[in-house]
Amino acid sequence: MQDFFSQIDLFSHLTSGDYALLKEHAKLTTVHKGELIFRNGDPSSNLYLLKQGSVKLYNIRRGSEKEEITCLMGTGEVFCLAPLLSREQFHVNAQALEESEMIIIPELAIQALIRQSHPFAQRVIRFLAKKECDLCEEVCDLSLSTTKERLAKYLFREYERNRHADSFPLPLNQSQLASYLGTVRETLSRDLADLKKAHIIKAEKGLISVLNPGELQQVGGCFQKPCSK
Repeated sequence: MQDFFSQIDLFSHLTSGDYALLKEHAKLTTVHKGELIFRNGDPSSNLYLLKQGSVKLYNIRRGSEKEEITCLMGTGEVFCLAPLLSREQFHVNAQALEESEMIIIPELAIQALIRQSHPFAQRVIRFLAKKECDLCEEVCDLSLSTTKERLAKYLFREYERNRHADSFPLPLNQSQLASYLGTVRETLSRDLADLKKAHIIKAEKGLISVLNPGELQQVGGCFQKPCSK
């Protein structure tokens, strides 16, 4: 487990004692596709690290059963550090999109590391600062980008996440993806058709193939943006 921790930026370059503390308290668990990890209102007492798989964070719109996806987490990503440090309860639900392995780290271990490890405390600050920048970028995307641009950016990130595989499945169905991108299914279908017509991607039997990564990146504007905060 230490080898995996050392590959994650938040937990890299810690002392052997720090890793021993993590190993003592961390729990490796498997969650099945569709399994709820926690619900809105549950105590925010754990940090989650995805060892393998994908998870969606979402809420249900008031007065309806419509699901609003707020965030997607993939292999190697950490989630719920901010609520662990600042809230008593989670404000979202978390559900596995596929069978996933995750490492659950209790709050007491994270608080102990912050107290005893200056490098870890610095990484926590950097991690939370990056999350703020990412949130600013997402708000700008929703306000200023077209749905096609947001779709292209999402597909390019999945392409990179799958290590430039010839083809890969999307963790979300079209309704879920439309919700995540802040649009409706009909608009999403039209934008997918446009990308296929331009020979940028191919979609067949539930798999996406990126035919022109450079063009997809350009459409999505997937370039490093400075954070204004």
